[in-house]
Amino acid sequence: MSSPILHWNLHTLMIRKGFRSTASLHRALQERGILISQVQLARTVRDLPVRLNTHLLLSLCTVLDCAPGQLLSLEPIDMAELRRPRRDKRNATVTITDIKQLVGPSFQLRRTILSDNDG
Repeated sequence: MSSPILHWNLHTLMIRKGFRSTASLHRALQERGILISQVQLARTVRDLPVRLNTHLLLSLCTVLDCAPGQLLSLEPIDMAELRRPRRDKRNATVTITDIKQLVGPSFQLRRTILSDNDG
């Protein structure tokens, strides 16, 4: 089963733009008024942050001369796999659990409740 994968490309873009260390990127960000510790920046370079400050994102894009879509890229879901029904050994149905596993944690089940007046 495939779920969408979000890729964080900051380190790759740093190298392509000539920043050989987080210290040099840190200096460039400080020149733009972004106050971030070197330790926090090193963590941000290494791993996709859980929360990403929009000012930091804009500054990274400015310093690295890139768009947000170059820093963050999404590997899409295999739609053919979503259309292919998975068979339960007990019956031939696609379960909500199967859909949640294919779509990932952002899946929300929405129910429409019809009243007697809706027809």
